[in-house]
Amino acid sequence: MIQQTQLNSPDSNEIIKSAINLAVDFLEQRQRPSGGFQTFLVPHISTGVPPMDDYSPFPAALMAHCLKFVESDQSKEILAKLISFLKAEMDPRGVWRYFASEHPRYLDSPFDLDDTATSYAILRDNKQALPNNKKLALANRNKAGLFYTWMVPRKEFITSPGAWTYALQELKDLKRIKQFFAVNESALNDVDSVVNANVLYMLGKSKYNQPVVDYLVEIVRSNQEETSDKWHHSKFNLYYFISRNAFAGIESFSTIKDEIWNKIKQEATIDGLIGDSVLTTALAINTLINFNLDSELIDLGILAILKGQNESGAWDFQPLYYGGPSKGCSFGSEELTTAYCVEALSRYKKLRLAA
Repeated sequence: MIQQTQLNSPDSNEIIKSAINLAVDFLEQRQRPSGGFQTFLVPHISTGVPPMDDYSPFPAALMAHCLKFVESDQSKEILAKLISFLKAEMDPRGVWRYFASEHPRYLDSPFDLDDTATSYAILRDNKQALPNNKKLALANRNKAGLFYTWMVPRKEFITSPGAWTYALQELKDLKRIKQFFAVNESALNDVDSVVNANVLYMLGKSKYNQPVVDYLVEIVRSNQEETSDKWHHSKFNLYYFISRNAFAGIESFSTIKDEIWNKIKQEATIDGLIGDSVLTTALAINTLINFNLDSELIDLGILAILKGQNESGAWDFQPLYYGGPSKGCSFGSEELTTAYCVEALSRYKKLRLAA
């Protein structure tokens, strides 16, 4: 295994390249014929219920974003299959549900802006033909200009002619929609921080950005990161998704990049991990790179990531998001953790080492 003093050695480039290749081999082997990847719903240990398959376009879209930084023909093939999967899961109106169409609970959940924003952005970035869903997204906002998580028929649609047809079509599923909110830790008017960051990424620079930017900046400055989203309870998730916007050219987040940097620095441990896992370390490294914040913490974090890689090429399952504020269940997979680690290694290789 690579040692700290070897990061500047002639061999370090090959060591990191080998780790990336091994991880991509693992992902290629685990990719489903449909193009997606397995994710698990893991009930709290107190329930005694075993993990369950949770097939969804959401982790597929997240993994696709990670893989776009990997420069290999093999990773491009995996990405192409992910794109095909996401396109097949798209409703003709340019929206997505959490569950994949082959999942038995596909129709149980309404369309939502988190799955929609992450999936739509991947297809857009890869120059796929797409319907214009902007009117639907903009109709799904509250009076403060923040985006609701759930794309359900609501009074705001009345002022948006482009959303009327959508609302009328969804009303036929009103009973099922009501059942969803009755049995989950969800509410009709949920406004979540990571969801808003992802919608911002989908929309890009626009006149609608500022309320969302102000909202996210205030969350960071008031230390509300871990309570501002029902599903993403880690501050590292929020930092990562905010930083994607900064990397994409939304300069407004430059006002908090130093604050995010200081908060990340406070979470660094003596063994190189940032936060409590390899996953939070990878998210933190990618955040720092997105913000162009160079630090020796990146080098130490990369060492910790390399140390955590298994012989299979994967990194262990670590939860990325949860089923609600109670954390009654978590979601993740080896594949999802691996994708974030590969993003960090690939970007580090480009940042520090020769190609």
